[in-house]
Amino acid sequence: MENILIINQYSSTPKTGYAGRSFYLASELAKKHECALVSSNYNHLLKTSFKQETKTEENLGFPFRIIALKVLRVTNSRSVKRILNWVLFSIKLVFLSKKSIGFIPTKIIYSSPSLISYVGAYFLARKFECKLYFEVRDIWPLTIKSFNSKYEKSFLIKPMEKVEKFAYETCNGLISNLSSLPDYVEKITNKKPPFLFLPNGISKSEEMNSISDSYRSNEARDVLSKINNLKNSGKIVVCYCGGLSQANAMELFVNSAFSIKDDLSIFWLIIGDGPEKEKLKDLSRSFNLKNLDFYPSVRKKEVLNIYKSVDILFLANNFLDLYKYGISPMKLPEYLISGTPIIHVTNSKSLLDDLKCWSVVSIFDKNAVSNEVYKISNMDKAELKRNSKIAIRSARKFLSYENLANELDEFISSY
Repeated sequence: MENILIINQYSSTPKTGYAGRSFYLASELAKKHECALVSSNYNHLLKTSFKQETKTEENLGFPFRIIALKVLRVTNSRSVKRILNWVLFSIKLVFLSKKSIGFIPTKIIYSSPSLISYVGAYFLARKFECKLYFEVRDIWPLTIKSFNSKYEKSFLIKPMEKVEKFAYETCNGLISNLSSLPDYVEKITNKKPPFLFLPNGISKSEEMNSISDSYRSNEARDVLSKINNLKNSGKIVVCYCGGLSQANAMELFVNSAFSIKDDLSIFWLIIGDGPEKEKLKDLSRSFNLKNLDFYPSVRKKEVLNIYKSVDILFLANNFLDLYKYGISPMKLPEYLISGTPIIHVTNSKSLLDDLKCWSVVSIFDKNAVSNEVYKISNMDKAELKRNSKIAIRSARKFLSYENLANELDEFISSY
């Protein structure tokens, strides 16, 4: 049995934010090992104003310790305090003890994208004389530079690049949801550390979570009512449900709706919030779209009901060189488990290619998207059912956090 410490500054719990990748991996690893998850007590991704507390998490029936390190309160991703928190979190990692963790770690997994705090994790691993693994969920600072060239000369970029190279050179192994990350690491360091490709997953608790009408939020009720009314009137509903940031390339969704604006049998629905929402609304208004509507975000435990109720789910990324190293959208496993047809627009390798189901659009083009909408709309019921079964079965087999944790366990036991 190992003593595994997972460090993710931005992780949260079902009570404070959402149970993400680190939380679920810790939950599964705790079935076989002593396990603890280190996070900050505040971060800008939390869904509640309450700070996270150090405690034993038993929500999923697999107790593991959560250690919330005290940092400055941050509610905005662009706050200078966020940068200060990277340094503060890193320093506090070094001072973690057997008493504060609950055991002496034999394996430490440090999860990005926050890079600076890897230094603290490195010295913590040296203190406990244990192995350190670097989990890369987003390639920083390459991602920052790719989305906004003005940051290339930021005073933060050089220190990040130095820490990034240091992390690749000193870790005992790399873990990532980006399938071609080793190609990038080789460019930076001229060598390839042991590597485990570990895509984003789905938890059984999320899949089985079903909210009855009486417990649904007003936001979810409004959306489901709208979807039911549209489908009862014979319309095909194409939906995106999630965050509205630059990375989601949602202008393509609006442009695709515009490309067939005169076909009112197809209705386009955007459910979510984010910094790009007003721009997208302005774009829709400028096109005078009658076949597209916006709704606010819904609780995570309600999204699966929405995915299952629409006809087609949409997902896209901007076509950047960054994505040649891989892409693993968090919502793709959730889309798959719903069994609803998916259109994934990407210049990277898609899981849909591997699973041989639904549609991958490899060009960033509104007409290509609308053509796929018609293709799926005209698919016979037997073909739809076959694809749906493949998607659900594959998600359960390959993308459950139980299976992913087993792969992770085997990897850190081998290297």
